[in-house]
Amino acid sequence: DCKYIEMLFEQEYFFSCLLFKLFGRREGKEQLFKLKYCVIQDIERKETWNKKSLCFFSTRYELVQRGMFTAKDTGLVPTVYTRNQQLEADNMRLRKDLENYKLAANKAKEAFLKMQKERDFHRMHHKRVVQEKNKLICDIKRLKAHYASYEPVLKQLTEKYQTTLRQKMLTSLERDRAVGQVVQKEKEKRKKKPSQNEFTMLALSSNSPHLSISHFLLSSASSFSQVT
Repeated sequence: DCKYIEMLFEQEYFFSCLLFKLFGRREGKEQLFKLKYCVIQDIERKETWNKKSLCFFSTRYELVQRGMFTAKDTGLVPTVYTRNQQLEADNMRLRKDLENYKLAANKAKEAFLKMQKERDFHRMHHKRVVQEKNKLICDIKRLKAHYASYEPVLKQLTEKYQTTLRQKMLTSLERDRAVGQVVQKEKEKRKKKPSQNEFTMLALSSNSPHLSISHFLLSSASSFSQVT
């Protein structure tokens, strides 16, 4: 308390000197008196407020102890300043949320546009694949019809091939038979008619028996080669 009083005296002396310099001695005294009066009123207000606050807290504590209401029910009285601060904080929070939502919406929009482009690309690719598939189906049907028209032609060709093979076999048999008959007839003719070499051999055999044997062998070899 002594320190507080000393501080008050120092403040009073400082303000008095300041007021004397600013307003003069007479007006400075008046201003100092007004200032003292205001300070005294402020001190009285503070004392009364402290007394009232102490009374309020004591009565609230008594009511809580009696069970009239709980401590949760006794909240702080919201003043305009605190309410404005709360509203400003809520406003800032909502603005931040709005910015975050805008960023998320822009990202979602970009992703949606990208997905739309991919969808259009895949749709065009699917349409192209379907067109190619339909074209291939038409080509396959056309080729099937074309090859189906070849089946009777192929049957005719196979029948002709089989008939030609039979005819070839028959002609080969007839040729072999005719060749055998010709060879047989030639053999019979040679047996019936002796060749010119045999006559020469017989003529020579009458003159020299040694030469007749060699000429006979030569003539037989030549006749065998002709037959083969």
